[in-house]
Amino acid sequence: MAKPVTYRNQDQVVELEVEKFLDKKLYSGGSLSFERCDDKKLQLQGIDGFLSVPSLGIDKMPADEKAGIHYVNRPIPTYLMELSQVRMNGMETDGWFLSAENQTEYYVLMYLYADVDSSRWMDIKEDNISLLEYYIVGKRDIMKYVNDCGFPRERLLDGVRYLRQHPEMTRVKTSYDFSFVISRQFKECPVNLCIHRNVYDKIAVRHGFVNNLGQDYIVEKKGS
Repeated sequence: MAKPVTYRNQDQVVELEVEKFLDKKLYSGGSLSFERCDDKKLQLQGIDGFLSVPSLGIDKMPADEKAGIHYVNRPIPTYLMELSQVRMNGMETDGWFLSAENQTEYYVLMYLYADVDSSRWMDIKEDNISLLEYYIVGKRDIMKYVNDCGFPRERLLDGVRYLRQHPEMTRVKTSYDFSFVISRQFKECPVNLCIHRNVYDKIAVRHGFVNNLGQDYIVEKKGS
């Protein structure tokens, strides 16, 4: 069996580069802003910063940025919400999407394009990011969507238990635009809710693109 891996240190280095790009190109335009959080305790509670979008009535709301750096230049049509993970002591705990300690109100979900080889995500730098697609999605809106599909918290945990008890399984599909997936190759062995971007297209409060010139194009929702 292959040894479980973790990219946490490399992830943090690249995420800092993405933050620099965001602060200069997306958050400085005036239509939205992001006050970064340096408090380690708050960061552990899922707060990367405080998001403001005046046109949407969002004022300094706790937000979590998800950059999707491993999929640079090849955006997959999904985004994951973590339901469960295994800590360093071997104990299973709720993932950040279900954790009672998590204070996130909004997610900034991103797809990255950069002047690097798609397999070399670790080479992403602030100045080689060419385009960033983003969704601003309320955590409550995701929860409501999943719940309306008949998957309240307990049924989500049923999906977690099933995958942990069946090592031959890596994915459980549903009849909706999401499935349960487990990543046993990582030390945290997370179980995630894999939600198709069709859902984010519908429930995101804002969907846009920003390029390396700082030009922000907002995608209008159908019927708006």
